[in-house]
Amino acid sequence: MVVAKLKLSYKPDDWQIHLIIRILRGYDSIFLAGTGYGKSLIFEAVAALGGKQKVTVIICPLKALEADQVRTLHRNFTFVIFHLHLDR
Repeated sequence: MVVAKLKLSYKPDDWQIHLIIRILRGYDSIFLAGTGYGKSLIFEAVAALGGKQKVTVIICPLKALEADQVRTLHRNFTFVIFHLHLDR
């Protein structure tokens, strides 16, 4: 289902498909994965498959990663970006 609807050229890992489906079914989810493990696919798929009346909230601690994602996905999604600067 996920691969066909997103027109992916590869098969996502089972954990990615499982998490996407759970989120689309309305379950709250938190996941943690290292660099290069495919986290971006999760929020891209949820945003693409969730419908026009749905909102996907992504919390990203890295401005560079955030900027990269916006550059990559700007054609298909509307973005609102908030930056929070905390002094330590």
